[in-house]
Amino acid sequence: MLNALANFVLNVALFFSKTTRDEKTVDPLLTLKMKVATHPIELLVSTSTYKESIPKALDALYKAISVHDVNHYPDVLQCRVTSVLHYRHRTKAHERIIVRYTFSEGGKIDVRFASLDRYVDLRAARRKPSTPELTDSSSPQPRYDELRIADTIASLGEGNYKLVRELKVPAASALHILDAIIIAKVVGDYAHQYSGLSHMCMWYATVLFLLLREHAGASATLREEPFLKRAGHWGRIPLVDPATGRLTLSSNQNEAAFRNAMEKEYSKGGKTQVEMAKHQTEMQESFELTKKDSLAILRPLVTAGLQEEHARFRTKTEECRAFLRAAAESKQKDAELAKKDAELAELRAELAALRASAPATA
Repeated sequence: MLNALANFVLNVALFFSKTTRDEKTVDPLLTLKMKVATHPIELLVSTSTYKESIPKALDALYKAISVHDVNHYPDVLQCRVTSVLHYRHRTKAHERIIVRYTFSEGGKIDVRFASLDRYVDLRAARRKPSTPELTDSSSPQPRYDELRIADTIASLGEGNYKLVRELKVPAASALHILDAIIIAKVVGDYAHQYSGLSHMCMWYATVLFLLLREHAGASATLREEPFLKRAGHWGRIPLVDPATGRLTLSSNQNEAAFRNAMEKEYSKGGKTQVEMAKHQTEMQESFELTKKDSLAILRPLVTAGLQEEHARFRTKTEECRAFLRAAAESKQKDAELAKKDAELAELRAELAALRASAPATA
């Protein structure tokens, strides 16, 4: 009778142990040992200068979300923009945006600076500003929109530029450096090529500044510098209206002045009639672009872009958190199985002791 009872208890324990193991179908990757990232947002807070194209930089921020750092996205949202600065080169027709943002580091507030520039993409050759001061610059060419991040504004070459205007963003604003990068990418995707007459660096910086101002909220304050009068100009010819982002060549006077200047510059190269005709056609296409209100076109694109990118970041963050929750549940099940295995081992030991002490039967 004792042996029968012991065998019954053992069989029940074996049954539940086997059932639990058979039902355990959790991905074995969940048992990996989780490591803690030493710095969750290294790209944005590094003391070394970071340089990358804006689309690739945004993609790198997205890919940094992982099971090793599920707080990456919330940490990125702590990098808040405090000012947006519009600069123009002291001697060249090149303009850029520098964003100042802060974050908490070791209990104190630290600062970083990010520059947003548009360049001509010369592929294997060196980069140069996308200004219309080169011959054939009215022809559409690939653009290179670049993000640089440094711990000092001087490291971004700020000394070669003069401040045009500054937007002070209050701490209560929800404008993050991620928003600035997303908006810059949307602007770049809209103007995927540039022409010296339309989507050049001066237009890019102006439109980007105005869009960031709109998304910073009504409490942001604007300070304009005397150098603002030079913004958007190629020589003495105004190409971009700094107040609206509109391309000003749509006025006959500016168009005629620029046509004459460009034709004179272009003809110096001894171009053939076919080349001159092609150049004039491309120039006319660029002039047609100047008639569009690009800021009005970009507003809904930026709103949609911000929503889509933040949704993408949130979705991946939730996926990683779900993965970790499953891993925690798996670990708990492993602990429960280990406990049952220990209880089973005790039962086996008790059974063995009972059998050893039972009198032998004939």
